[in-house]
Amino acid sequence: MDNAAALNPLLQDWTGPLALPPFAAITAEHFEPALTHAMALHLVEVDAIADNPDEPTFANTCLAFDRCGAVLDAVGSVFANLCAAETSPALQEVERAMSPRLAAHDATISLHAGVFARIDSLHRRIDSLDLE
Repeated sequence: MDNAAALNPLLQDWTGPLALPPFAAITAEHFEPALTHAMALHLVEVDAIADNPDEPTFANTCLAFDRCGAVLDAVGSVFANLCAAETSPALQEVERAMSPRLAAHDATISLHAGVFARIDSLHRRIDSLDLE
């Protein structure tokens, strides 16, 4: 994490009551770099699943895929909620800039060929996986 990201309150551990984000420290300007950083981290996590040399299992593929992207989920949730409940021209500007980038990221993750190949391998062996 670079110095700017390390100082971004959206990318720090949320240690307040109930682990809520530090709303008083967050400004609209924090969102674009935080979302950009979180998307990059998410892609690294998904690439790691796809590049795992072990045979695909439910745990190292499906469960791992479900668990990755936590930073993006957290930052994105704060962003979406503030945009819906307390929007401003500055937040709307970030929305306009980030919406196509977030959509492209979602497509990249959803259509990731390496992860799809692992999930397809599991699907072809579904009857032998002893899943409940």
